[in-house]
Amino acid sequence: MWSVTTSSASRWPPRNTGVARVLLQDLLGLEGPGVELAQRRAGVRELGERRSQRLRARGLTYAESRPYQVGDDARSIDWRVTARSARTHTKLFEEEREQPVWLCVDLRQTMHFGTRAAFKSVHAAHVAALLAWSAMAAGDRIGCLAWTPNGITALPPRRGRPALLAALGLLARAGLEALATPAPESTGRIRATASALLESAGSRAQIYVLSDFVAFDEVAFTELTALGRRHRLAMLQVIDPFEEAPPALNGAWAIDDGGQPMRFDARTMSGRADSPVRLGERLAGVAARTGGHHCSARTTESPAAVAARLLGAAGRPGNR
Repeated sequence: MWSVTTSSASRWPPRNTGVARVLLQDLLGLEGPGVELAQRRAGVRELGERRSQRLRARGLTYAESRPYQVGDDARSIDWRVTARSARTHTKLFEEEREQPVWLCVDLRQTMHFGTRAAFKSVHAAHVAALLAWSAMAAGDRIGCLAWTPNGITALPPRRGRPALLAALGLLARAGLEALATPAPESTGRIRATASALLESAGSRAQIYVLSDFVAFDEVAFTELTALGRRHRLAMLQVIDPFEEAPPALNGAWAIDDGGQPMRFDARTMSGRADSPVRLGERLAGVAARTGGHHCSARTTESPAAVAARLLGAAGRPGNR
């Protein structure tokens, strides 16, 4: 497993910045570690070599069909065109030269929680920013989808620095808006998010979903599975250590974020259907059925290390 070196920009938790808010200057400061991720992923320092290796590894995509010629591989016959034209046709393929990268970041209310290092929303945004910087350095198009209690905002994939800056700006704005206007969770909105991504992603994209996956119901997981069958899917489950090991105390607890008091019973947290362990099992099942990847990360883990894991998994042959 390759990794990145620690730099001032990739220190975690962030210093003298908001650990409870997604700040644009923090995301912009991750350029160095993000570019380093792209270089180390390829095992080279020159991005020109990176581009060459990436092209050879991407495989083939359908280009067109033409009339069958002697010597053509029978396995490449286009049976639909053949049936329509009453003449045998062969499919032609070309090297797939780029693959859009979609960053789908959960900024719902459950993500605005943290007892160690930073809020889950901040951790997810930092990982997403590193993935975005890495994608830009590799020459990939970058698309971004942020979902909050207020709705869904998506930016279609584009190439270059302007696209990256737009994606980071979206994450920062959406994070602040979600904090300012909290709303109850909606499973319908979660389903709508998965459906919107399924429709927006087009064909054959690398999709990263960064979330705690709390409040995902059966329909939402079905949509996630459909997404994984059409695209290369990597799911990051962000966990606060408190959620894994709640205090062994009796009775109800009350916590307050400065405006939204909440009560819970610590004795029942580990047995809930949306506990990190049970959600992790569901996500592992999605990954197994689709050839995708699932990993979990605590908010105490360095976002650079987590991004390296995701990129390493996305590049493995098992992840289509």
